[in-house]
Amino acid sequence: MKQWEKDYLWPLLERLRVIWKYYRPSIFDRYILRQYVLVSFFALLFIVVLYEVIQVFQFLRWFPEGTKGWDIFMMNFYEGAYWGMIFLPLALSLGAVVVFTRLANHHELRAMVSTGISLRRVMFYPLFVTALLVFVIVFFLQENAIFPLYQRHFAYKKLVFERVALENIDRFKDNQNVVVYGPNNTLYMGERYYALAKKLENVVILSLSPKKTPFQENSLVLSNEYLLSNLQMIEQQRSLEVLRQVNFTMRIDAKAMVWDKDKWILYDGLLWTIDPETFAVRSEKFSTFSTNLLSIEPYYLERIWYDMNALRPSQLQALIRLRKKSGQFYADLEAVYYSNISYVFNVFFLVLLLVGLIDISKKKISLIENLVMCFVSFGLLYVIFAMGASFAGNGDLPPLIGGFFGTMVLAPISLWFYRRLRT
Repeated sequence: MKQWEKDYLWPLLERLRVIWKYYRPSIFDRYILRQYVLVSFFALLFIVVLYEVIQVFQFLRWFPEGTKGWDIFMMNFYEGAYWGMIFLPLALSLGAVVVFTRLANHHELRAMVSTGISLRRVMFYPLFVTALLVFVIVFFLQENAIFPLYQRHFAYKKLVFERVALENIDRFKDNQNVVVYGPNNTLYMGERYYALAKKLENVVILSLSPKKTPFQENSLVLSNEYLLSNLQMIEQQRSLEVLRQVNFTMRIDAKAMVWDKDKWILYDGLLWTIDPETFAVRSEKFSTFSTNLLSIEPYYLERIWYDMNALRPSQLQALIRLRKKSGQFYADLEAVYYSNISYVFNVFFLVLLLVGLIDISKKKISLIENLVMCFVSFGLLYVIFAMGASFAGNGDLPPLIGGFFGTMVLAPISLWFYRRLRT
């Protein structure tokens, strides 16, 4: 046997064997975990169903005559995926409170502790499963299940209230009066965008001057005639800071712009360019035209027909990249992106907090008191979380700090209570 194996490998293996022996699942672990999962699941199911039933009765008078009950059910069913994530911290904390309070009142926890098992060891697997669930939601379910289902809710909302067939769901992305400020200081305007064909009709593209230069005064006459009629639309739809004098170095007018093999092709148009040295204006007609300047992706021209909070993480990242490249305000999107992650992390820390607050050293533990404590903790957490997300969305806090503000407050408090847990 080599010396390093004797000095390092075997002591390490022995330590791992001791750890596994201590944390190996026992019949008590399976019993507690089963109770925790069942109570949490039915609590979440009850809360979400109750919320959706209230929503149905609230909007009952607004449903058009002849609306099918199945369509209303499916609309609320898909919405339930999102609200399931929202109410998950409350449901899991209720599960922890109910299970451990009941175990304490039935003296089962005392029996386990009397055998030499610490209370932290008893709570290990519920906390481990909670942490595992958090990571699955953040890194898989949000992208592939929760937010796609929530977007589906908005599709059924159109079916119920606007009588739009679900077969036309991809048509919801079609966009009218398109105004998008894209990368490379380019402004895209078009009459109508067809999402399936990836085609923008009656296009006007401007390559805007990045800085104020002397030749801008000479180019005003070319920009004002068209842009003044679209000034209000640009300001309202994209929150751009647009003055009455918009200057550009290139303008393209075309009947259509089509996405073909990872690049844009423009058809039947006129290209205007301004020489930065002589300020001379040159124009030329074209039947087909393409340039690397048109680097915007088709996705950005589509109409977002659902709430911003229904965007998948990948969609949020794509929009953030566009706004960064185009110099637009993007703190609101980053706040939503970080908040979606931090809110799920709060699930674990809220359960950890409630576990730490349960005092099993008493002979009798009041379930009512612990339930009140659970609801109050969830309410305070949600207020703190919403406050941080709101400040971040308005630009008053950095998006990362604002999005994780609730977690930064909750994490140290929950860890402190858990460390001082009486066993």
